[in-house]
Amino acid sequence: MFPIKSSVVLAIVSIIFAGLAWTQTIGLPEQSALFPRIILGSMAVVGVLMLIDGLRGGKQSASEDTSLSRSVFVFQIVIPGLIMLFGYFLLTMVGFFATSFIIIVILYLYQKYRMHQKKPAGADLLRGAVLAGTVTLTAYLVFSVILGLPTPSGRFL
Repeated sequence: MFPIKSSVVLAIVSIIFAGLAWTQTIGLPEQSALFPRIILGSMAVVGVLMLIDGLRGGKQSASEDTSLSRSVFVFQIVIPGLIMLFGYFLLTMVGFFATSFIIIVILYLYQKYRMHQKKPAGADLLRGAVLAGTVTLTAYLVFSVILGLPTPSGRFL
């Protein structure tokens, strides 16, 4: 058996996530669902292309190791996959804007951890919260106020 490439696993996770997220667009009006469906469809197509390339054994340099080691599997597949799944389920409970804020903070802190290999400091949490608040506020203003588009709401919010 050949070693599994991380790009193959990432492709499968991307395809599954795009399919799960697509189900959240079913209840939206057609006009509102168009943009998310284009993004999710594109994500699925890229996932399929990554899968084909990974299975075909696409081009890679001699120094590039794309085999799936335990570290790669945990830090690049499992943890980001769990964050995506957490975001999916959080979206159904608290809605788009609260989920966006929480996921942006989590991804910011995770990226800081991966870059520096140490626990993020309190200042990093504050920076992540400011970034998440800015992005979430911008999304609210653009989608809800200016365009008047509905966003997914959760059971609790």
